[in-house]
Amino acid sequence: MIKNKSYTFGTFLSFLLLITSFSNFLPTISAQTTVYLDPIADSYVDTDNPTSNYGGSDYLDTDYWDFTVIDDQSRDSWLMFDLSSIPSGATLTGANLWLYAWYVESPTPTIAAIYCSDNSWSEFGITFLNNPFSSWVTPIADSVVVGIEDTWYSWDLTTPVETTLSANVETLSVTLFVLNSGDLFSASFYSKEGWRNNPYLEVTYTLLESSLTCFLSETSVTYGSSVVFSGILTDASTGASLSGRTVFLQSSQSGISDWETFATVTTGSPYNYTYAPNAGTCQIRATWNGDNNYGGDTSPTVTLEIGKASSDISCIPSVITLTIGSELTFSGSISLSIEDAPVTLSLIKPDTSIIDRTITTNSDGFYTYIFQPDIFGPWSITADWRGNQNYNGASSSSKTFDVTKISSSISCSVSSSEITIEDSITVSGAIDPTHSSKTVTIIYVKPGGSRVTRTVTTEPDGSYSDTYTPDVDGSWDVMASWDGDATHEGASSSYTLFTVLKSGCLIATATYGSELSPQVQFLRGFRDNTVYSTFAGSSFMTAFNGFYYSFSPSVASVISDNSALRDIMKVVLYPLIAILQVSSAAFSVFSFLPELGVITAGLIASSLIGIVYFLPIALIFSLKKRFQVSIKIVRLMGLVLISSVLFLVFAEIVKYPPMMMVFTGAFVLVTIISATLTSLRIVSKRLIH
Repeated sequence: MIKNKSYTFGTFLSFLLLITSFSNFLPTISAQTTVYLDPIADSYVDTDNPTSNYGGSDYLDTDYWDFTVIDDQSRDSWLMFDLSSIPSGATLTGANLWLYAWYVESPTPTIAAIYCSDNSWSEFGITFLNNPFSSWVTPIADSVVVGIEDTWYSWDLTTPVETTLSANVETLSVTLFVLNSGDLFSASFYSKEGWRNNPYLEVTYTLLESSLTCFLSETSVTYGSSVVFSGILTDASTGASLSGRTVFLQSSQSGISDWETFATVTTGSPYNYTYAPNAGTCQIRATWNGDNNYGGDTSPTVTLEIGKASSDISCIPSVITLTIGSELTFSGSISLSIEDAPVTLSLIKPDTSIIDRTITTNSDGFYTYIFQPDIFGPWSITADWRGNQNYNGASSSSKTFDVTKISSSISCSVSSSEITIEDSITVSGAIDPTHSSKTVTIIYVKPGGSRVTRTVTTEPDGSYSDTYTPDVDGSWDVMASWDGDATHEGASSSYTLFTVLKSGCLIATATYGSELSPQVQFLRGFRDNTVYSTFAGSSFMTAFNGFYYSFSPSVASVISDNSALRDIMKVVLYPLIAILQVSSAAFSVFSFLPELGVITAGLIASSLIGIVYFLPIALIFSLKKRFQVSIKIVRLMGLVLISSVLFLVFAEIVKYPPMMMVFTGAFVLVTIISATLTSLRIVSKRLIH
């Protein structure tokens, strides 16, 4: 289609040039123009007041009085016009002076107009004494009978105007005076200062007529494409090209009054101008104002349709996965670097609600926006802009990103790794990050696999605890979990193992026949309230229980079935109960520092157990074998005992249960051996001496 249009356009220009070549055979055509010129000066002079000036008066008086006693009186009016706006090459066809008579005295006067070649007078300087009447050029240009008030009257000044223009003078002076005599004749006209119907000079002239054309290479294009304006200015009668003239290219949305000049070209043969207009439909024309020889002309209007260009917009999220509370950046650009364009970002939340944000592009057409999602789930975003005068709007492809909850963790620990079946165990832990008033589910797994589920609520610091009394002995597992909330994922702890042992003090219970006996109650209270209340004591009991419960059930079974054996065991246990009572009293002394108290109690109990239960056996063996304990052995055991105490202190500092289990067991054994050997040396020496 473009080629066809270009071909037609070129053919038409060729046709124009062909017409130009035959211009000498065409008739001359001229254009007639009429202009209306206001006077640049007007006044009147009075013979009775020969030195008075009447410039600025609202009226131009023209009078003549014939008196028989005194001299006659007359008033003459003067007008000056600027003829510079009439082209020098113009052919004058008519010129008329128009005045409006507001007052006429009867009998009616005849007013004559005569040309004056002297233009040296001024409106506010002319008087009767200095008026240049001597420069009047006869004959009279024209005379008119003025007989009716409130009427326009005209005088033919064609000859004075022609004379002035022929002399290359741009100013015309004219005088009006009364031709009548022998009576009173008077007429008054409005001056240029008058409140209405001011005087003017109507000049009609002709210039050679011109012809201006304007053509477009395309009448329908897309924004960004160029359109070539071409045309030719010629003599309308001969067709000869008029070069070197200024032509204005204009556009209008309405094609009526809102014409705006967008380019100025100088005519050649023909003229050309390349233009890239904004989008829209407009009317196009070429016009020129004429010169001294040719009248101006305006070409026929041409409709130009400029379609909007297409555009693209992009939108890219900085990440495709993020956690709640984190920020991401959306960035993109509009093609063709469109600045300050409003871009709407539409974010579709996981609940299908929509968030709209409007931002603007920078000087390069780019934009960025930082956003913080408020709920988890899949999100999507698109970027849109509505376009502008020259570009159609565009939408980006939809981009998705996932918002995940923040991960959390939950800890779970037990107050003791071993308890007896009558005792309670405390499960505790905390949610990280801290969450208060959240429900924590605690699952206890029994030895047979069945489960007990309990729930607790976290404290302000995120911690929780649950105290539970197991109902069967064996190995138990416990774990804690929480379901999470709107911003955090739930979490589950690992399973923690603890052992529930059968009822404690089995041998004592079998010996005294009941768990409610005072002796059994004391032993259980010493264990639970004294030993288990400390880190060192509970660590020792874990190791001790593994040893004790490996044989105590079978021993207790034998004792419970033999009354004689029960009586013997009462004698055996009596010193142990007394030893533990002394140890309990020692613990009470150091109740302000329980860890020191339990070590002191252990030292006393272990020493007394060695003396009471193991010294007699060692003494019999020593006497029979005639064995004596040397001082070196005693000193060595003392060093070992001191070392074991230091190890206990270290274990207390690091709070490592397996280490404390080993060191407390070693401490008890070393204390028993040291007490036995030391006592044996003392007793042996006394017996020998």
